[in-house]
Amino acid sequence: MTYSSFFKKIFYPVLTVRLKMIQESTEKGIKNMSINYKLIGTRIKETRISKRMSQEELAEQVDRSVSYISHIERGVKRASLETLILTANTLDITVDALLNGNQANDIAEYHVDLSELFRDCDSYEKRVIYQNAVEQKRILRENKWLKNRHDQPV
Repeated sequence: MTYSSFFKKIFYPVLTVRLKMIQESTEKGIKNMSINYKLIGTRIKETRISKRMSQEELAEQVDRSVSYISHIERGVKRASLETLILTANTLDITVDALLNGNQANDIAEYHVDLSELFRDCDSYEKRVIYQNAVEQKRILRENKWLKNRHDQPV
């Protein structure tokens, strides 16, 4: 797979989804300083999957129902502070990692995510991911009209 095809087939779709979530989180945070529970749920799900844990296993370890875990991961229900702490402890991450992206003007907003992303990568993989991110940033800035298109209601 060439660098270009990797970028188009794998990296771009994933980044597009994440950018939309970031945009939604930022807009909500600025407008009414609310907590983006969908983002928290996504972080729980991504971490759970990366640890090869099923919803059933997580639910059992935090003493919650599988449907409740599913609702939290989809942002349908709001996890209590107690559930967030239990979940973070079970997933061996900090509550900060789950809440990351909900605080306005956080200069280290995705530091934890990027560290986790690079944690098991060799030098070559880190370089490819970095080059993709640089290219994606360039494309985003050259095509600001795309952001405006995503901002409009459907």
